[in-house]
Amino acid sequence: MSSLLMFLAGFMPGLVLLVLVGWRMHLAEPAGQHAGAGEGALTVAHLRDRVEREASGAESTGRHALREDVAARIAAIVGV
Repeated sequence: MSSLLMFLAGFMPGLVLLVLVGWRMHLAEPAGQHAGAGEGALTVAHLRDRVEREASGAESTGRHALREDVAARIAAIVGV
């Protein structure tokens, strides 16, 4: 009888852990994936402006063309 209790004492916590992990992976709503529209998020207006700049040909092409012009943003904030 004591060996059965020892087996269940080790088996039950493991079973509960497996059930919780399975529930978390398959049933619970995933959190933190593509959440929020914080700093640097692409908005419709941002994408529209980018398309207009690309269509006008004013933007350079190359590796750094995808980055925003940081110097222009700083100058706009400072008011230089």
